[in-house]
Amino acid sequence: MSLHHVLPLVAFGLNLALAALALFHNAGSRLHRVFTYFVSAMAVWNLGVFMLRRAPDPSAAYFWEVAIHVGVIAMPAFYYHFVLIFLDSTVRRRPWLVTAYLVSVVFSAINLSGASAFMQGVLATPWGWAPAAGPLYNVFFAYFYFFLLAGLLHLAAAYRRAGSGFRRNRIKLVLLGATLTIAGGFVDIIRFTLAPVVPGLERVYPVGIPANLICAVMFGTAIVRYRMFDLSVVVKKVAVYGAVGAAVTAVLIALTWVVEQAFGLHGVSAVWIVAPLGLILTLVRTPLGRPLEDWIERLAFDKPRGCHDTLVDLSKRMSMMLEVGRLVDTLVRGLLRGIPVTHCALLVYDDKADGFVVCREETTSGETAGVRTIPRSGRIVCWLERTEGVLVKEEAILDRRIAQHFEPALSELEEVNASLIVPMKLETRVTGILLLGEKLSGAIFDGQELELLSVLANQAAIAMGNARLYEEAERERRRIKVLYELARRLATANEADRILDLIVEETSRLLGVEVAGLRLVEEGDLVLKAWTGSPGGFPVRPRLRIGESLTGRVVATNAPLVVDDVLAEPRYDPDHRRAAEAAGLHSFLGVPIAGSDGAAAGVLYVYARRRPFSADEVSLLGAFADQTSVLLEKSRMAAERKQAEEALRQGEKLATMGQLLAGVAHELNNPLTAIVGYATLLSSTLPDGSAKSAAGHIETAAHRCGRIVRNFLALARKRPPERKRVALNEVVTESVELLAYPLRVDDVKITQDLAGDLPDLWADPHQLQQVVVNLLTNAHHAVRQVATRRLSVMTRLDAGRGRAVLRVADTGPGVPPEIGARIFEPFFTTKPVGQGTGLGLSLCQGIVESHGGSIALESLPGYGAVFRVEVPVERPLALEPGGAETATPAAVPARTILVVDDEAPVRSLLSDVLALDGHRVGAAPDARTALRMLDDGLYDLIVSDIRMPGLDGPALYREVERRRLSSPPIFVFMTGDVLGAETLKFLEQTRARCLSKPFSMDDIRRAIRQALSEAAVLS
Repeated sequence: MSLHHVLPLVAFGLNLALAALALFHNAGSRLHRVFTYFVSAMAVWNLGVFMLRRAPDPSAAYFWEVAIHVGVIAMPAFYYHFVLIFLDSTVRRRPWLVTAYLVSVVFSAINLSGASAFMQGVLATPWGWAPAAGPLYNVFFAYFYFFLLAGLLHLAAAYRRAGSGFRRNRIKLVLLGATLTIAGGFVDIIRFTLAPVVPGLERVYPVGIPANLICAVMFGTAIVRYRMFDLSVVVKKVAVYGAVGAAVTAVLIALTWVVEQAFGLHGVSAVWIVAPLGLILTLVRTPLGRPLEDWIERLAFDKPRGCHDTLVDLSKRMSMMLEVGRLVDTLVRGLLRGIPVTHCALLVYDDKADGFVVCREETTSGETAGVRTIPRSGRIVCWLERTEGVLVKEEAILDRRIAQHFEPALSELEEVNASLIVPMKLETRVTGILLLGEKLSGAIFDGQELELLSVLANQAAIAMGNARLYEEAERERRRIKVLYELARRLATANEADRILDLIVEETSRLLGVEVAGLRLVEEGDLVLKAWTGSPGGFPVRPRLRIGESLTGRVVATNAPLVVDDVLAEPRYDPDHRRAAEAAGLHSFLGVPIAGSDGAAAGVLYVYARRRPFSADEVSLLGAFADQTSVLLEKSRMAAERKQAEEALRQGEKLATMGQLLAGVAHELNNPLTAIVGYATLLSSTLPDGSAKSAAGHIETAAHRCGRIVRNFLALARKRPPERKRVALNEVVTESVELLAYPLRVDDVKITQDLAGDLPDLWADPHQLQQVVVNLLTNAHHAVRQVATRRLSVMTRLDAGRGRAVLRVADTGPGVPPEIGARIFEPFFTTKPVGQGTGLGLSLCQGIVESHGGSIALESLPGYGAVFRVEVPVERPLALEPGGAETATPAAVPARTILVVDDEAPVRSLLSDVLALDGHRVGAAPDARTALRMLDDGLYDLIVSDIRMPGLDGPALYREVERRRLSSPPIFVFMTGDVLGAETLKFLEQTRARCLSKPFSMDDIRRAIRQALSEAAVLS
């Protein structure tokens, strides 16, 4: 009997064995049952082929062809059903599945009926009998390959979508087996269906049986997942040894043929002796076979050896490590990359969680272990403690003993996304768990690798225990050094918050406790100042009454307190006690922090898991508390000194600003006076028209500049502003118009919501405009940082409080809470250097408060920063002095007037104006020249600047007074600066008239008339 006749019988036996194996694994599984039907159909096919090749005549051959087609017709339906269950898509493809079974039933009936339209008989071929196809056979051919190819396409699509390497590997095996079966069946059917058309085609060897033999092996491999025996290794060895054996045999046959030809040994062939000899040389450990076998093992099984070498290398490396972190990294990364696997996670026991928590996890494929904690009381840990070795997750289904253990809590095992669950044991106690994913190669972990993994995990547990002991010893060795460093760092720390945080951090670290805190007594309560909390979220109440807590007891007794069991102290803070119980913190240690009067000013305390605190630890905490007391006093004094220095610096800044503004005001007001005066002259002498209008515009602009300067002076020295009726809505509208162009350039949309019932204010319109402009400018700068750029200006009347309310809001990022309290401080700014002075909001606050109002930052839904300005709307009962005198003053009789000013334009202007009014005018560039002119003649009135080089205005006044002239002149002073205290005192003492530059010509005329009138009354 040749191999050609025996091969179907081998395939028949293999298919029956796979059917039995599938049912033995899990008879209740639909996938296993359908797989059993599928391989049973192939077994019928294989048995029929075996009997067909032994059939003696056409009638017997026809009978076995009918028997063969019983299996062949059913096979596509079973195959398609198997693929759908394998891919979990039975529901979506149910109509096609029903169709497959219906067509299968129809063709089975036709086949069994013996209809010639399906099969007309048998044909003799070089390889045995073959069916003579009828017309319906082509339809059957289409049905056969339609469902085989449909299943193949489903598998290919699922392979592309599969996210798991393990699943892709299984699909690949089924895909490969199905492809070989389809190809082999196609060759077999084409061989006899096209034989009448293509001569010689019947000589092609029928490869269907070898193909479905390989298909069955591939399908079985995918289903049973190598667990009963390593089918992949068996297949690989058979393939490799078969190929090498065939090559050796071919060489021996060739040599035999050469010998036969050389020595004329015709008719006596040694092939049947040489061929088995080749196989023997390949398999048996002969001098030739041994190196050949070693070479084959290295070629075919290099990856398993690589895994073995990785585990051995890891074992050696970990035995020399004394750092827990490095050991964990080496173990996880070594397993992940050395085997390699899809992912690897290490879980270690955590007292607080009462379970094993992920300590380190790494992945190469994006997969994770799927769990963060495995409970100690769960089924997984229970199994690992009861048994030795590795828990192979998928064997929990195949091994009935494991399945029975996990049956009450199967979901716990299903949540773990891992191929292997490896316990790390010290004696019989599990201290850690390793979770390993599938091998990236798709291969299995063999028995030797599982044993090595178990030994490696236990060695890692020992190494981690040793490393922890070493780290504890090393931590104790460094303790003295750390204490010294802490003392040195505390000695250089000045800020109280930093000192407290540093004390608590080092306390927690050195004592190895979960919670450390520091509370100080403030207003009779214990206020939390610094703490370090456990990851579990141990709650800390920010304020405690003395007497309701353990820390309060320390303050009351002013002595250290050690409590080994917090639960035994039910009197103190029951909520806090329950929280400590939930966090597993049972031990308490607290020491008082002495105040300047010797009483307890606070408490430094720690919570820990149940363990007694040693005397050294109590002493250490007491030393920390003493040092805290000294350093807190030091930091308090440093903070007070810093605050005083800061106040002094701010005062110096404001004083410097006042001096600077005084100088700037004087230098600006002199030319502004000339501009105002000459503009007035031009306006009075020019006929009506554009030129006269332009002169009026110049005069108005100059007055405005003067008022802006006075606003700065008023802010710096708190001078009362000039008041008049003001429409707040008009001020807002003018301010928006003033900024319209830059807002439009930056694509800022501004909306105005102005109240119609807003009464006039008694205020300085220019100062109010400055406030609105500053607020709008700040809002403009804020919205530059965002995409939606909107400003909103709103006015309202708060009639009940008698206040006008102005709101300026923007859609910018807003003002952070930590700087909200400082935005009105002078010179405080968040803008980069060169982009802001920090005076804008300070100026606004000064102006608003000088009007009896207030400015504040508030919140408004949909906006970032919102500034609210409130100004009272009541009008004073009486006008300010001079407030009613707005008409042009009446002319006065001609007088002799001396003008004294170091600024030539001002001196010339006054001389011209007074001369036009009919006065006799003399002009002096300084006080000394004026005194000489007084020696030469009498003057009724002197108009003098206050600030001049050499002798100033007050010195000129005193010199004239000292000379005791028979008819002393009357003084009217001018100044661009009235900030000096001496100047103000001088004006109060002399009651002399003083005009602030710039002034109009009507102002100087009015001042001269009033001065002369007062002199006449006094005389």
